[in-house]
Amino acid sequence: MGIAIDHYTTSNKMNKMRLKTNQAIFSDVLINNFGQIVNDMLSETTNKPQGIYRPPFQLSENDEQYMLQLSLPGVTKQNISINQEEHIIKIEAHRATTASDYTVLHSEFNHGKYVREVRLPKNASLDAISAKLQDGLLTLFVQKKEESKPKSISIT
Repeated sequence: MGIAIDHYTTSNKMNKMRLKTNQAIFSDVLINNFGQIVNDMLSETTNKPQGIYRPPFQLSENDEQYMLQLSLPGVTKQNISINQEEHIIKIEAHRATTASDYTVLHSEFNHGKYVREVRLPKNASLDAISAKLQDGLLTLFVQKKEESKPKSISIT
């Protein structure tokens, strides 16, 4: 199922959101990435490596596959490398600064090296991974292993 968002209204007319999750997948992803999540939180304020940008990502699923999306605006596919070792996908990219007749006074654009490692769920088929880049969004499709797909069982 994945993640679904359900809106409801309380008695004081205040809107709130409730998040429903597929507990098994959510737990698997959380447990597999817990150390990285803690490191990310700590490195934001302490020892964040200079010159390396970690692009945001989203991991989604349907019954047949996972979809991993990374935001890489301004990066061409020639400047992206994707490697897989066991259940870890490593994406490295580079975005060069562009020459201009203007002097930059302030910039929040990320340039230089981009690196992101994502641990895939255990039921990901590592032999069936594809990728595409469109409009600054890198999308990887990872098939699920056959045995992990839901099956319908008929009664005889």
